[in-house]
Amino acid sequence: NYYSATQFVPGKKEFWPAEVHLLAKDIVWFHAAIWEAMLMAAGLPLPKVVATHGFFTIGGQKMSKSLGNVIDPNDLVKEFGVDATRYLLLSQVSFTTDGDISLERFRERYESDLANGLGNTFSRVTNMVEKYGLPTVGSAKLPPERVVQHDIDNFQFDVALGKIFGFLRTIDQEIEQTKPWQLAKEGNENKVQELLKGWVQELRQVGQMLAPFMPETSKKITEALAAERITKAEPLFPRLI
Repeated sequence: NYYSATQFVPGKKEFWPAEVHLLAKDIVWFHAAIWEAMLMAAGLPLPKVVATHGFFTIGGQKMSKSLGNVIDPNDLVKEFGVDATRYLLLSQVSFTTDGDISLERFRERYESDLANGLGNTFSRVTNMVEKYGLPTVGSAKLPPERVVQHDIDNFQFDVALGKIFGFLRTIDQEIEQTKPWQLAKEGNENKVQELLKGWVQELRQVGQMLAPFMPETSKKITEALAAERITKAEPLFPRLI
């Protein structure tokens, strides 16, 4: 059916051969051996890449309805939102291996990485831009695809997100070290604007790099920083009650 559906549904022929054949590790034999042997016997092209993912476990055990240790992704979306759920699942463990998850750990990561991390840094920078003003800002300093594309191509989503959030931590550290509010009090407005210009560029880049993982968040960041007049942004990730 993988092949047949692309041939008989109008306008779908370009989807075979598959760019990525995605499967779970427990069905590798059928999909990476039997299926590919059938394709070869029929003289048909093989998938370009076969990507195998691991399982989420809870307390070291595979999720099972009979054990009652299932985390419903719909519940995660209700609590954290769609983009945050994507981040929590993709950043928590390596895509190709099993990884243990828990609601407690998700809540900790949401608060530390999203509410206090990305959301707070974005809010701080946009607040300072509104307060101190900023001339026109150019494009990001480095094409974002050069930073994380290799990791994405190799299904190392946790590594890519680690790099992106590493950039965010650097911005936050620079804010604490340079204390632009103190510079403004001392009348060094040119230095403040120079710092803000750099941070806005870097946040734009972060927004672009987040697009494959957190599309709505990416859109909010890039649109806010592309506005003619940048104002303090609404919280990207409200704190959990």
